[in-house]
Amino acid sequence: MIKVRDRVPADCIVLHTYKESSELFIKTDQLDGETDWKQKRAVSAVFDILKTTEGSLNFFNNGFKRLSFEIEPPSRNIYKFSGRIDIQSEQPLDATQSYGIDVDNCIWANTKVTSGMVMAVVI
Repeated sequence: MIKVRDRVPADCIVLHTYKESSELFIKTDQLDGETDWKQKRAVSAVFDILKTTEGSLNFFNNGFKRLSFEIEPPSRNIYKFSGRIDIQSEQPLDATQSYGIDVDNCIWANTKVTSGMVMAVVI
């Protein structure tokens, strides 16, 4: 969990925020010198699953077996990113669904979260 005003410890994929819109803002002045806040959002499929579990952030107690990520190799380009998240559920019989991940779902090391609390996974 990353809180408001916390520095992001590593490059991450955003899985959940505590805003209904799934949005958050980060400051990237340590990366690109810009003082504008950049809008980011949680991966919609994961956000929707966690939002419908009555406040439980324990993903694996909600009928899911595994999350796996396929992402592009590390790059210094903070304006481009692509990847995929695969969500495997217990029913029906180990079904797996894939969802795209892009730069809007990423927060980078040494940026600061400026709004909301964030649940993320290090990439």
